[in-house]
Amino acid sequence: MVLLNQEYPHINSDLLMWGEEKKSRDQEVIQTIYWLMYKDRTGVYMVTSEEMKRRLAEKKGGTVRRETAPASEKFCPNCGREYDSRSNFCDECGTRLEERTATPAVHEHGDIIYVTSNYVPGYRAVEVLGFVYGLTVRSRGLGGQIGAGLRSIVGGEIKEYVQMMEHSRQEALDRMMDHARELGANAVISVRFDSDSISDIMQEILAYGTAVIIEPEE
Repeated sequence: MVLLNQEYPHINSDLLMWGEEKKSRDQEVIQTIYWLMYKDRTGVYMVTSEEMKRRLAEKKGGTVRRETAPASEKFCPNCGREYDSRSNFCDECGTRLEERTATPAVHEHGDIIYVTSNYVPGYRAVEVLGFVYGLTVRSRGLGGQIGAGLRSIVGGEIKEYVQMMEHSRQEALDRMMDHARELGANAVISVRFDSDSISDIMQEILAYGTAVIIEPEE
């Protein structure tokens, strides 16, 4: 809508011309969008939003700079998903992300080494023994549920559940290592954790990985 100037009628024609030009540009944009949506009368031609931006820019005589996706600099230590530096928590399991380093962290559990990567730095796998896992199921308990319910009202960390999950993860990890020892492994690679709710009061925690025999690289 163009507002006419009542005080200076002689500029109304300029305003009307500007309004017609703007209307014409808007119509061109709408026509371009329709052209992007419908290739012909027989079907729909689907394009991405980036392609639509590019074609709109070409119609206006410009260009659109292509944005490159940021490199994955963080990863989830629980499920292994990779994220860029702008993310802090895993979208899948909610675990806090860790910075990706050139050398993966190596952990020891008694006589067995375990890592979240698919190799152990400084070692090579000479034999793959198979899949190993450790499973535990914990009940939240009536007291924990009451405390968690009250905490959910006032806000804040639910420490009852945090402590339960820490103990459950450690217990699942211990059982996975026992399984690896039974197979004669001295390392477990690609270690992951998974959790699921069996019911409203029970939580399942699973630790799993690949048992291997490793030896130092020469």
